Amino acid sequence: LTDGGQVVIGAADFVTDSDLRNGAIDRFILEVDTHPEITFDITSATPTEVTGTLTIREISNEVTFEASLEGDALAYFFSGTAVVDRTAWGLNIPSVPFVANVSEEVTLEFDLVIEPAG
Repeated sequence: LTDGGQVVIGAADFVTDSDLRNGAIDRFILEVDTHPEITFDITSATPTEVTGTLTIREISNEVTFEASLEGDALAYFFSGTAVVDRTAWGLNIPSVPFVANVSEEVTLEFDLVIEPAG
């Protein structure tokens, strides 16, 4: 991770507890047919912080996650959290009667398990 790297997430893999909501997110917010992947290109990482470029719908912004690292010789467990403004990626919520107000600030979280090759 300290030498960089890329994390790729299938945009359609994002799910909530509602199929109706999932469909709206896929079609109107993430536009998964046109933009099937979300990427995070790591530029620097320490046991307490990871910084990189997050690209959603071909819009890129730098994000720094507060992180924690635990592990041993068999595997490392790396997790992090960041609060971002979704509008920086052009992620607008459709204005329809059945959608509650959605904050512009959203929390992003990740959990990675890093195992030695072989």
